[in-house]
Amino acid sequence: MGSNNMDKGSTFAHQLVAINPIWAEKIAAAYPRMEDVQERLYSFAHIESERFPVTLRPVLENGRRFHDGRVYLMDSPEDVSVIVNGGTGNLHATMLPEMSNLLPVTRSLEQSTWPDDNRPHGQGITMSSGHRYEGTSKSHGMAR
Repeated sequence: MGSNNMDKGSTFAHQLVAINPIWAEKIAAAYPRMEDVQERLYSFAHIESERFPVTLRPVLENGRRFHDGRVYLMDSPEDVSVIVNGGTGNLHATMLPEMSNLLPVTRSLEQSTWPDDNRPHGQGITMSSGHRYEGTSKSHGMAR
């Protein structure tokens, strides 16, 4: 699966993994803490730097997502979210690549809890990498 988050122009990246309830139980038995699940997923989300074209390697290898000869999809394990959805009839899971340079925003499905201006409240968002992002995009109701 392709993802723009490996691109040298990507400032940060966040990913979403959706698993079914059966897998969720099995994963929880092996990794009871969500941080452990995130760490495990992060550890597999990389490409060896030598697989990139020679012209891109210096830029990628000088980036903050380069460690141990690998270019990672996310800055850190905290940049992967896991949700459980679906029924018990299938054993499917999927990774939903999120757009580069956009942060996920969650809110209740109960509209009565939404802010009057239909945007999340807050003073900005600080990523695990230490980068701070301010502002909102009113047209999409999402934080940047």
